[in-house]
Amino acid sequence: MLVAQRTAIDHATLRDIVLRLKRRGLLHVVADHQDRRQRLLSLSPEGTRLVESVIPDARRITELTLANLSACERLAAIEVLRKLSRD
Repeated sequence: MLVAQRTAIDHATLRDIVLRLKRRGLLHVVADHQDRRQRLLSLSPEGTRLVESVIPDARRITELTLANLSACERLAAIEVLRKLSRD
């Protein structure tokens, strides 16, 4: 439920994404011992390597996206995005 809330992805779509990542060996899925209805997700070592490999590209894309904004505008944009992600 937490992943669905944080990503704003509906449960059916999220279930498909989780299954695909699990099949590709990028994600481990285990039952939550405290609540059997829930699943605990963690990146596999291969999943961790993949995430780490794309971080530099993600940072470059973010920099390019924000390049034309002043420092003040950047802070405002980031704050708006944070606010949107909380709701």
